[in-house]
Amino acid sequence: ILLSCIIAFQISIILEKRRWFRIYYGFLLFLILLGRGLTLMFNQTTAVDPAVVDIVFLGNFIFLVIIFTGIVASVKRSRMEDIIIQVAYQDDLVDLPNQSSLMTRFNILNRLYWETGNAFALLGVYVDKMDRINYKYGYQAGNQIIKQVAQRLVSLDIPLDVYRIIGPIFVLAPGDFLNVLQVEALYPRIEEVMERPYSINGTQVNLDFSIVATRTPDDGVGINQLLMNILNVISRGNVAGNSHKVNWFDVHSFKQQLRQYEIEDQLEAGLNHDEFFINIQPKIDIRTGQV
Repeated sequence: ILLSCIIAFQISIILEKRRWFRIYYGFLLFLILLGRGLTLMFNQTTAVDPAVVDIVFLGNFIFLVIIFTGIVASVKRSRMEDIIIQVAYQDDLVDLPNQSSLMTRFNILNRLYWETGNAFALLGVYVDKMDRINYKYGYQAGNQIIKQVAQRLVSLDIPLDVYRIIGPIFVLAPGDFLNVLQVEALYPRIEEVMERPYSINGTQVNLDFSIVATRTPDDGVGINQLLMNILNVISRGNVAGNSHKVNWFDVHSFKQQLRQYEIEDQLEAGLNHDEFFINIQPKIDIRTGQV
């Protein structure tokens, strides 16, 4: 009995992550010992030492303790796992799925694309002037705006799931696939709810917004690339308030912008390393302007 208790305890430690297996294993051994104890008690043909019966029930008691501790530990661990999942996949400000959830959803969409060949698009909704709101009214007011935006997007009766990426940037992902025409058709419905005034402590504020979109596989096949595409369109600074249209990611413009960044970086590095020098310095007459 003592050896069985030690084995049960060791297995419960080794298989700690498999919490229900530990409970089943302990309960099974408890039933075995209980049956053995009852057999010893009620078998009239066998003389049984009362000390043996006491030892059997002591073993059963130890098993009950192991089972009880296993149940308590399992419940605590289950609650902690739920909290960890909530923190990892939910945005605590707006109670919406976050970027990690979007990555999980994208893997499903990507698998459907390779199986069916149906391309899909991701929509990004961006609220402009949030820096002004934070500066004028404070960050709490900015959080109020973000919550209102989230509520409006969720209230839309469209086949898209809403994810908050960062700040006032939200991404709408389709349930299965979404082509260009479907994206363009969704704009008026999104525009209707986004153009309404926002309330900040009783003050009505009008904010500009923009909708950007990127599609796979034309613009990329990875979720990180598609998110970069959305942020790239937003960072240009000319999409907010762009009236009545979806701003699609353009690969050509993206490559031009990357080339511009590379040139700027190279120029800065050249200046820092004194790679530029004067070949000729013309002298100009201030009065006549002649060289």
